[in-house]
Amino acid sequence: NLGEGTYTYYCAVTCDGYTVNTENATLFVTSATGNYEVTSSGGLTFKYPTLETAITVAKSKPNSTVKLLADATTSDTVEVSSGTFTIDLNGKIWTSNASAAALNITNGCHVTLMDSAAGGKITTSTASLTIRTHHADLTIKSGIYENENDNHMSWVLGAYSSGTVTIQGGTIQTSKSVVYLVYLQSVDVVISGGTFSGGTTAFDNCDSVAL
Repeated sequence: NLGEGTYTYYCAVTCDGYTVNTENATLFVTSATGNYEVTSSGGLTFKYPTLETAITVAKSKPNSTVKLLADATTSDTVEVSSGTFTIDLNGKIWTSNASAAALNITNGCHVTLMDSAAGGKITTSTASLTIRTHHADLTIKSGIYENENDNHMSWVLGAYSSGTVTIQGGTIQTSKSVVYLVYLQSVDVVISGGTFSGGTTAFDNCDSVAL
């Protein structure tokens, strides 16, 4: 029996001295007791032992939702380079100990952040950015997003080089002295709600801005 974890498989075919490998197939084996669940667009829900694993699964399930059932701590940047899905903080606190970014969204994907309960937060005191997007779309509906890094060059949200940033609600905050709270460069911006506390929001050569 396979233990809980992530397994990668491929097939290799050899003919006349030449070997061709298929693309990798990833198998996730999980118990029913994880604290991070993924619900597919069809309503099927599975639980996973770490937030990173749940997000990896969601990347391959369009319009799925990752929900935190407990607080989470991540040591490295959580990379999202594919998929369209939602992360629901569900009143829990995601603490990142990464150095670059807590959450890095790239390569044309679309991540929606929300908090279906109260007090849900993504926070860091070590990373340069809490959320970074590059050639990707980000929607913030609710939740708290903060950066408490003492480094003057740290900020909460940085978005760069195409894509759309939509802020409908939530709180973006810091109590530190930083250059920017939010830095938006060469992206489309739609802001219809939300609270910005503790710094400056910069719009640098944005493609469009709707406030």
